[in-house]
Amino acid sequence: MNKVYTILLLLVGIGIIPLHAQELFRSELNIQPKNIIWTGTGNISIDKAYQIGNNFEANRTTNIDMTFKRINVVNQYLGIGLNGFTDILIADNFSGIEIGAVALGPVFRGFLYEHNAVNIYTDLQLLMGYDLSLGDALNINTNDSWNMRPGLRAGISYAINKRTGIYAELGPDWESELRAPFNFGAKALQFNIGIQFIK
Repeated sequence: MNKVYTILLLLVGIGIIPLHAQELFRSELNIQPKNIIWTGTGNISIDKAYQIGNNFEANRTTNIDMTFKRINVVNQYLGIGLNGFTDILIADNFSGIEIGAVALGPVFRGFLYEHNAVNIYTDLQLLMGYDLSLGDALNINTNDSWNMRPGLRAGISYAINKRTGIYAELGPDWESELRAPFNFGAKALQFNIGIQFIK
């Protein structure tokens, strides 16, 4: 009987130690269930086109790309939310503003590791929208088309305080037209660095 009690105590101890260790590692900067995570990144590029003739002319176009995610933390392992992307073109001296690409879709986040202010995660995401640029850049998808873009991300975030932090993500994207789903003619490897807000 003593051996049985010893085995039972060992099994209970093995189960308690990881739970106790997890509480020791958990801090106020950890992401908790029911938190809402907002992440965003952007890119601003300015292009100039020169035309030499009787009159010297220079046209400048500003291109603003913005990507965001809103993730509801379900539990310590899973988050579910939305991700979006838009592309805004601004003509010289704001003579014209045009919205290029617009996309929205679901994102599922798996929390892999968490210690104090550091969080390592992976995202499975899907974007569906109008005139996405991945296929256009490779002359595979037609312009002004409806596209879908699934992607995977491996990411790491660092909480500066309870509400703000920074993150970095790396992963592949595949793109196809909605009229030919899963016929992925364009592929890319994406890397993003941005700001994270926690509510």
